[in-house]
Amino acid sequence: TVSVLYWLRPWIYASTMAVELQAGYSGCPIKLRKADPEDPAEEGVAYVVEKTSANLEYNKRLESQTSKLESYGKAMAGHSHIRCPRVLFRRHDEQGRLVIGMSFEPHTNCMEYLSTSLVGEVQAFTNVLINFMKSSVSASPLAPWSGEVFSSKLARFKQDAEANTVLGDRLPATLQMFDALIAFAKSRKEHQLPIGECHGDLTLSNMLVQSDKSGGRRIVLIDFQDSYVESPLADMAKLCQDLVYGWTMRFLPDDVNVDAARVYLIMSHMKREMEAAFADQQWYREYFQMFFAINQLRVLRYSQTADDREYLYESAAIEFNKWVSQPGNSAFGTTVPEQ
Repeated sequence: TVSVLYWLRPWIYASTMAVELQAGYSGCPIKLRKADPEDPAEEGVAYVVEKTSANLEYNKRLESQTSKLESYGKAMAGHSHIRCPRVLFRRHDEQGRLVIGMSFEPHTNCMEYLSTSLVGEVQAFTNVLINFMKSSVSASPLAPWSGEVFSSKLARFKQDAEANTVLGDRLPATLQMFDALIAFAKSRKEHQLPIGECHGDLTLSNMLVQSDKSGGRRIVLIDFQDSYVESPLADMAKLCQDLVYGWTMRFLPDDVNVDAARVYLIMSHMKREMEAAFADQQWYREYFQMFFAINQLRVLRYSQTADDREYLYESAAIEFNKWVSQPGNSAFGTTVPEQ
């Protein structure tokens, strides 16, 4: 993801050369370079991150993701402890691909920060994150989401899973889980969910920790993505991919050293804090577990190795079994093997 680029070490920052990386499943090229002093759009920044659309067909998605980044930037303008990079320009290259220029944000890797921070700092980080999600919920009133639309999106995820040959003998149980979730989605004409705007990829890898002028800390959110549903529930489920299953920990660069046991304890604490913050909401009690299971299944379909498959399948099965075991949900399916 783009976050890999943000983890580059300081010796790269001082380089006069541009650094190019290939980022994420989208395949969008990413480049970090020094700002051009002759370009008014880059005034006031030292380094620029350029993200280029993978192809012409991806232009629309990249534009949508950039608009979301700008929207969140405006919404966060009044918050002292959370922000996001500034969009500097939109341009097109000679092939017609969209190129987005963003401010580079000096930072500490989130996992390194959590590994070395004091108890009070951990709680402050957690509070900022919970307050961000509360703000997202406040900006996302309950609204009807069509059961037909919901089920059709799940059906497309199921088709993607069927096309992944890496799933092998895990495919039948994977399809069984999708069938149960689709049946539930179809069982209601409408689902009352908080609908608004969400980050789209709210993992710890997309959170940078930055020092402010007063010596305090703030979170910088990066790599906004489109989502199959614009709801805070999708962000909560995505975050728990990290807090419960350590997705970001699994893919840390080799040169990032963290106290893994400490970080996992901190992530468990953050999960409990999130549950406590929203447990009184009917939509959370009714839908969060389902969204968590859907999130793990969506990631499972991207498995590229047998190791990925087993790691992701187990997490999907565990969360699905929790959902299908909730009162009333057994009518739509049965538990699946977790091992």
